[in-house]
Amino acid sequence: GKLDALISKLKTMKCSAKLRTKTALSPVARQETRWTSTQEMIARYFKIKQHIEEIATGDGELTELLLSPAANFSLKACYDDVLSSMGECTKLLQQRHQPLNLAEAHTLFDAMIAKHDFLIGSHIDSKHPIVRSEE
Repeated sequence: GKLDALISKLKTMKCSAKLRTKTALSPVARQETRWTSTQEMIARYFKIKQHIEEIATGDGELTELLLSPAANFSLKACYDDVLSSMGECTKLLQQRHQPLNLAEAHTLFDAMIAKHDFLIGSHIDSKHPIVRSEE
């Protein structure tokens, strides 16, 4: 989407150099193989958003990629509601000192599906054959 395009532009040598004059933090790109990378990308975006807007001044190409206030509001709401709770789910699944058993993991995923069914849809639907087996 538009945020991916902005992050890609910010990772170019020219934009990256400009951004380094404002902050030591750099943009984080989404990785297809890491499901937490979207959360990390958005979290970093909001940490450096002000600096991005500062370096975009006078750069028409970068300015065109900036998210609108409405898009920022929607992204922040999605991050606060959905992605942060999915991040907590990930932490629970990865904990080493007290690992979840299969029943606990199943309950955790069922709760996530129930809370965020509008985003998950049929990908991990609780009635999907891969999730619910009649055997």
